[in-house]
Amino acid sequence: MSGSSCVNVNECLTNNGGCDPRTTCTDTQGGRDCGACPSGSGWLGQGDTACMQARTIAGGYYHQCGIRADGYVSCWGNNQDGFPPSGSGTFKSIAAGYSHTCGIRSNDTIACWGSNESGQATPPSGTFKAVTANTDISCGVAMDGSVTCWGSLINTLLPATQAGPFIGFSVGNGFSCGILSNGTTSCVGSNTDGEAVPPSGITFQSITTGMSHACGLQANRSMSCWGWNVQGQATAPGGTWKSVVGGAWQNTCALDDNNTLLCWGRANFGVNTAPAGAFSAVAVSAGFACAIKNDDGILTCWGEPPTWPTAFAFKRY
Repeated sequence: MSGSSCVNVNECLTNNGGCDPRTTCTDTQGGRDCGACPSGSGWLGQGDTACMQARTIAGGYYHQCGIRADGYVSCWGNNQDGFPPSGSGTFKSIAAGYSHTCGIRSNDTIACWGSNESGQATPPSGTFKAVTANTDISCGVAMDGSVTCWGSLINTLLPATQAGPFIGFSVGNGFSCGILSNGTTSCVGSNTDGEAVPPSGITFQSITTGMSHACGLQANRSMSCWGWNVQGQATAPGGTWKSVVGGAWQNTCALDDNNTLLCWGRANFGVNTAPAGAFSAVAVSAGFACAIKNDDGILTCWGEPPTWPTAFAFKRY
């Protein structure tokens, strides 16, 4: 327009431009670029969302699964939840529901296995960059950031699709929460205990859901939780955190900046008595939890033992 001019706004001056605080934000004309996540310790990807460690483990209600160092999946706990079908190949990421599991294969397609009475283990075709599961529901985040969900309660409490685009997404028991590309958090579905109402005025970089509660990490790595809090599982601790995981049984666990563990919520079977040491990932189930050691990738479990797996190292990309 004649007589007008444009002035570039440096987005990096506010909240590191929405980039993960472990990355470098570079101002560009009309936008910003987030640098790569730190090298070493398994950090992955660009910092447009919270940097995440590559070692992967997922907790269902009575079972857990993880991606081994060779890229294949092993599962332990309740055996009816099973192993991935023969020929599924290697995996990039994994998520566990009540008694089923889904994972992103190396070709970016989804494979699911275990209980399938509601269709929760029958994924759609196409390619995806993330998958999440809880109770009898599964959801996948497509390459364009849109979300497709399948299983129980779809179109009753949860929509089958959400346009997004989402940069983070997690499904709970009849509800879901996602971080939109503009940094806002959107939750839909069941709201019996406030689980679908995230705190206002807070921008999250990562998000996780338990059965009926959710937690998010802000850019400064402080934590907020909301929803069902009967056992204190939604009472967020102070301090700064690298990752947080909502458990299937009124529990939450997190890794701090020193890679040490803290678990809180329902205290049965000693689940909240996390072992000492440095870890890269943690998963929480009903009455037990497991974490991956940061140095060698070996699994450590505590609580009421279902059947602990033979020691093996987990994948580090």
